[in-house]
Amino acid sequence: MKKIWLFLIVLLSISFAATAAGKRIAIFNPTAEGLSAEEQNWVPSSVRRRLEANFNDYTTYQLVDIQNEEQIKKIQKDAESFTHNQDTSIEIGKLVSAEIGIFSNITKANGKYILSTSVTNLTTGVRLSSVTTDSVAEAVKLFEGAGSSVNKVTVKICDDLGIKLSAIDLYVLLKGQDLSEKDQISMTQEEVSKYEKKQKELEKQIKEVSLSTELDAETRKAKLEAEKALADQQKKIAEERLERLRLQQQRLLEDQEQQKTRTAAQREKIEQAAALAEKQAKLVRQQKIDSLSVDNQIAIIEAKKQAMVDIHESVLSQEKFIKQSANDEYKARCEAIDAEPLRNGETDSKGKILPAVQQLRKERKLEIRKEIESKALEDLAKIQGKTTEQEDSLYNDIQNDLEKLRARRTISSIEDGRILDIGNYAGDKYEWDTTVSLYINDVKIFGQNANIAYSNVSGKNPVSPAAGNASAWNDYLDTVDLYDYMFRRKVPAITLEVDYSIDAMPDNYPSMYKMTLYEFRFIDTISGKVVQSITPAKSSYRFSVNPTVDISYYGKSLSANSENDSSKAKASSGEKHLIKTEEVKTGKNFKKRKKMEPMYDQKKDGGARCNLGFNIARAVSDQLMEDPASGIQLEGYCSIPLTPFMFMQLDYSWYSIPWKFSVDKNLPTELTFASFNLGFNFRPRLPGKVPNIYVLGGAGPAFSDHEQYKNSEALFGYKGAVGIDIPMADFWCFTAETGVLGLEDMEPAPYAKIGVAITIPNFKIWD
Repeated sequence: MKKIWLFLIVLLSISFAATAAGKRIAIFNPTAEGLSAEEQNWVPSSVRRRLEANFNDYTTYQLVDIQNEEQIKKIQKDAESFTHNQDTSIEIGKLVSAEIGIFSNITKANGKYILSTSVTNLTTGVRLSSVTTDSVAEAVKLFEGAGSSVNKVTVKICDDLGIKLSAIDLYVLLKGQDLSEKDQISMTQEEVSKYEKKQKELEKQIKEVSLSTELDAETRKAKLEAEKALADQQKKIAEERLERLRLQQQRLLEDQEQQKTRTAAQREKIEQAAALAEKQAKLVRQQKIDSLSVDNQIAIIEAKKQAMVDIHESVLSQEKFIKQSANDEYKARCEAIDAEPLRNGETDSKGKILPAVQQLRKERKLEIRKEIESKALEDLAKIQGKTTEQEDSLYNDIQNDLEKLRARRTISSIEDGRILDIGNYAGDKYEWDTTVSLYINDVKIFGQNANIAYSNVSGKNPVSPAAGNASAWNDYLDTVDLYDYMFRRKVPAITLEVDYSIDAMPDNYPSMYKMTLYEFRFIDTISGKVVQSITPAKSSYRFSVNPTVDISYYGKSLSANSENDSSKAKASSGEKHLIKTEEVKTGKNFKKRKKMEPMYDQKKDGGARCNLGFNIARAVSDQLMEDPASGIQLEGYCSIPLTPFMFMQLDYSWYSIPWKFSVDKNLPTELTFASFNLGFNFRPRLPGKVPNIYVLGGAGPAFSDHEQYKNSEALFGYKGAVGIDIPMADFWCFTAETGVLGLEDMEPAPYAKIGVAITIPNFKIWD
């Protein structure tokens, strides 16, 4: 009997899993109460995106894109409640091809935010889940970070729908919960494995979509690549956390072993000092003024940028929908006219339609075109009017937020313990191995050794056993042991403060920021005195935020379309079933957005070198004359790209080199050499102006004015080289090259040359 029940349970589980896997779910934009106009522009869309990301990552439900936002909003407004009654839910279900809908409402009251969410079966109107979160003090905490309101909602909804979340899923979603160090290590190991598996799945999908010929293949590929970049970063964060947890556990175990060797008096003294440091650190934390962290400030900026892109892409989608609907209606009505039966009097004696009747039908079609096109343009203008204000407002808010972000600030190890890592004591140097780090969005931006001296920490001079003072030596050892105990157990006896500022990179580096460092200060937590200051080894660091959000389209001029008016149609009488309408403009002079990478892209940016250059060289070889000698080479050349990584080069050189052509024959000064070369080049993926590294090989005819050769056929010459072009400005670069060249029956001679070249930055002969 038990086996039968077990079989039925397994069968039901499989059935439910199969059903869930096929379920289509629609996540609607949250309604809002009490939000400011500025918050209304980005907070609801940010909550929706996080919900979509969570259901995509942690469930087997299939997300459905919602195309009928305006109609749905009208129904929501008529219902006057985000919860929706049964009839309302079914009505919305008819507009979307989904079985389940998630509706949310954000309420702001007394400066705090509450997220309420319900899940409804859109075919029956039955509510499947409902959850309201605790209030949070900052809007960003609704959707950003472990333990956010959206993450808590996700956990509750999954539980109500019978979706089993693994322990690692719960850990990632609610990482704020208390766990033992051992459990944290175990969970983080699982987290690393999860992201490794996700990386492989995404790599497989990217390969598959790369071979696809479907129209949306590029869009899908870009989305998958963005997901992979995020998974790569999440894996890196988890690996770094795992390493830190293991090191912390190892140090704690070492101290526990040392604790066994200490006397009761030593243990009491150490624990009293540690308790005093903890007490003082608690007071410092309480005195700290609450404000948005850098992580949250950046998260808000990126959320507003994403909201801008969402608006922009929504406009494009609605524009496409309006145009397609207009074209479909025009085509259908024209076909209806063509299908009308001809009446007596509308045909000639042979039954053919009269020209006048044909013209009349054309005029009717033209009227239909004008009518439909006018309505389409009116709809497009409405979209433009509704979205331009939102987009402009968001852009201005982003600029204001960036200005606030630039302010010089200080972070303390009491706020973020990760920034200070004090390791083992180096007795030969009288200092503790110390690393200063800084994290943004859990990503380690930099790490630098900044060792703390014993004399600075203790206020005492170090002692050597060679001094022969046993009492002073034992006091020194006790002091080292005291601070070792506190450092290993993460007791904040020493506080680190780091002064820094953050600024956004230019628009052509989307979601990239620059951190500038000023000073590291080590402070005695109990006394509050600065015991040691260090200047950072490097003043600035760049970092990216994933996923990348590009708003560089905003503000670019539309010189080609500046004279066009969006209320005018571009109709072509030769296109029977096609209505052309002006592109909708959004934001500042809308221009269709192009995906821009924060790093140099060899394929997109004209990778192969295209230079017109002049160089001067010096060649040295024991193949010159009887003894080693040298000479001058002047060269002009033209390099033309064939592919992003390959180029051809034509050059012409003059040499003042007394080549030793054979045992008894020397070529005098004037020698010219024309060669045809093929080369390969590579530009590293770095920000800013990028050097071009290349290798080439070529051959060609050489000519001499020596009486023995000037009337003869050309000599055969050859050469090979490696070099680098370093951009100095937009249209010229510095070149350095070294290689070997030679003539018939002569061993190659090495040379080195430097020069300048005129460059054509965006020249390329491929598509």
